This record gives sequence, structure tokens and C-alpha cells, in this order.
Amino acid sequence: MVAASHEVGRERLLGRRYLGLDILFYRQQDGTVIGLEDRCVHRGLPLSMGRLEGDKIVCGYHGFCYSPQGECGRVPAQTQIPPKAAVRSFPVIEKPPFIWPWTGDAALAEVDTAPYYPWLNDEAWVHALGHIHINCSYMH
Repeated sequence: MVAASHEVGRERLLGRRYLGLDILFYRQQDGTVIGLEDRCVHRGLPLSMGRLEGDKIVCGYHGFCYSPQGECGRVPAQTQIPPKAAVRSFPVIEKPPFIWPWTGDAALAEVDTAPYYPWLNDEAWVHALGHIHINCSYMH
């Protein structure tokens, strides 16, 4: 789990470090959660420091624009986009109240394997969400 559902929205881009990867999370206009590598291909600025333009991310440094699939679709002051200008896109599974990115081979993403805790959405149960940073192997 990388975030609680309420943490990912359109008003603020969320950058998180997960299993050694820097990933940007945001919601498209239809509510779908998107996960992209949090690094512009141009100068390496975290895309989480940029802004949303529709469903696309615009880098806060020089304005490179990325689709939800990670493809660069616009480079300011340039008509030709370098063919390898793209960032990695991660399949994201949302089972409220949690968001889970799939960091392995996207073709092997197993949506049904993400844990689901239905009682956390039940008003009869009390729970608290937050973060605990522990320096350990991800297997712990």
C-alpha cells in the first residue's frame, strides 16, 4: 500500500518513494488513479513538483508534458519530440481505502491480489490511517 485513497486527488500531486522507486500519483478527471515515474526525462525534476493540465502532467521546470501512459506529448519551443522521451507508467490498483501500485512487469499485473479490507469502509468500525516509516526489508 502506498497511499490512502483520500490522499490522491487532483488538487495536489502526490510523490512517494515505494520499494526504491519514486512514483507520482494523481487522479484523472474520471477519478482513475495514475502512477508515473516521478522524474522528468529532461532534467530529472520530480514531476510531482509540476502541475495537472487536464489529465496530463506538465513538468514544473521546462514544461515537458506527459500523458497518463507516461508518453511525452509536448516539448516547449520544439516541434519534434525525442522518440524515447517517456517515463514509466505503473498499473495502480485502488481498493478503498488503499492504493497499491504494481512495480513489476505491467503485463503481469495481478489486480485481484491486492488486499481488500472491507471493514475499513464500514462506519461501524473505527480506524486510523497514517504512516510509519520503518528501516527494514520490504518483506517485513
